[in-house]
Amino acid sequence: AKEDKAKELALEYSEKDKQMKSLQKASRLFEEERKALKDELEKERRAKQLLEKEQAAFDAMKGEFAKEREKVKQQLKEAAEKEATQKEAHQRELDAIKQEAQADKEKAAQQMADRNQKQLFWELQQACFGSWQDEVERA
Repeated sequence: AKEDKAKELALEYSEKDKQMKSLQKASRLFEEERKALKDELEKERRAKQLLEKEQAAFDAMKGEFAKEREKVKQQLKEAAEKEATQKEAHQRELDAIKQEAQADKEKAAQQMADRNQKQLFWELQQACFGSWQDEVERA
């Protein structure tokens, strides 16, 4: 009976040992899987941080680009306004020159008309005086 009891205990011990080894193996596999998942989670956390950092840098660059674009728009607007102002000034100068040229032309025409009138008057006077002189000589 003692032998049977020893055999039974040995068999029970063997079963318990197999169960313990099986549990240790499952525990080791579980631990390896847990570590792999933890490593993967850490990689994802780092990737997320990197992505957030890159997004922040991108947003900053986008903001700088928007500021620069507004600055260029403002410069273009100012340049267009300046060009329009310069065109207006040139047009005013051109108009003034045209008016001055027209006034000079009218003055020259008036002077020419005055000269022609004086010339005609002189010629008429000469003709009259000449006729009168001829009349005096004949008489």
